Parts: sequence; structure tokens; C-alpha cells
Amino acid sequence: PEDANDTFRDMWGHAGRRIIVAGTAVIEGEENPEEAVAEVYEAARAGDISPWGENDAVAFPYLPVPDDPPAVTVMERFDAIDTDRYTFANGTVLHVKKTSYQPNEVLVDVHFGPGKHAEKVPGLGMLAEYVVNAGGVGRLTKNELEDALAGHNVQATFKVGEESFSLKGSGLSTELELLLHLVFSRLLDPAFREDAYRLSMERISQMYE
Repeated sequence: PEDANDTFRDMWGHAGRRIIVAGTAVIEGEENPEEAVAEVYEAARAGDISPWGENDAVAFPYLPVPDDPPAVTVMERFDAIDTDRYTFANGTVLHVKKTSYQPNEVLVDVHFGPGKHAEKVPGLGMLAEYVVNAGGVGRLTKNELEDALAGHNVQATFKVGEESFSLKGSGLSTELELLLHLVFSRLLDPAFREDAYRLSMERISQMYE
């Protein structure tokens, strides 16, 4: 750490600074925006910097596995496409197919609901994707969920299709159980957070601009 810090200070020790305001920020009520930006920078530089502190570990998964899972009522084999189909007592249908596209990777695609057929306002499906994916899950924000999954290679993304909603997940085959927990949590404990909605509206506005 000492060598890295010394090297960083040598590389960062020049006097010149370039301050960049990115995005669609509007600096209102100022005759000279450059001076306003410089004042904010100088105030930040003059302030005290607190040492980095580790956050408390976030527990995941937190939803319990059902004690009485539904039984398989029908099991079918389709040799022509090398696929197995399992129908459960609650109506859930599972298709399983082994491929060699990506060794040691598992892909999960869970479909439910009517998708864009339920869209009462044009564009609502696109907004829903932004909000749900930016909101994390019920007990964890997006950042907390990312912290809890740090070191693992699993992800699950909410999509709104023409005929169904879906959760598209991927992960290492050795982490299939964790991947299923992630899909399980996104499905049964979704989050619709106000800050995720505001961020989504800003991103969509920037896209249209």
C-alpha cells in the first residue's frame, strides 16, 4: 500500500486540474457558470475527508425456501431437441436443455404474466424495466444487493416482452442455487423505489434528448 500511495502521489502531484461537469446539468442563476463550478470544487477540497469505513455485511438470500414444494405431475422427454419438460402441480412448467455454448454457465429464463398486453400507457413497459432493475429487491437496494453478491457471478434482469414478463438470469453452474435464489427474490419480493423511478425518468429523458 505504501508503494502504491507514493506512486499515486507522484503521478497526481501536478498543479493543473481539469474539472468536468458531465450529463445534462443546468447551472441556473449564475452569471459565470465556470466560477460557480470552481467554488464548489474549492469548497469540497477544503473540507475534511473521512476515512473509508466498511459497511455492515448484507445477508442474501433472505427468503426461505418453501417447506412443501409442488410435486412434478408430468415429465416428458423430447429427444429431437434434447430437452426435458416438467409440469408441476401448481401449473409451473420447467424446460431443461443442456448445451455446449458456454462451458460452466447456466442460463435461466422465467416467464410470467401478460407482458406488453397489459400495457395501458405506451412506454410503460420500458419504464417498468428501468424502475425494477434499478430498485434492487424488497429488502435490499440495488447497491446493497450488488454488495451482497460481490465475488459471485450471478445476475437476473427484469424484461417486458410482447406476451410475457420475464426474469433473465445467468451464472456459473456451481452457483445455480444462488442464481435461483436471486430470481426467486426478484419474482416474489420486487422493489418499486421512488429514487429508482426518478433516476429512470432522468435516463429516459437523456435518451430522448
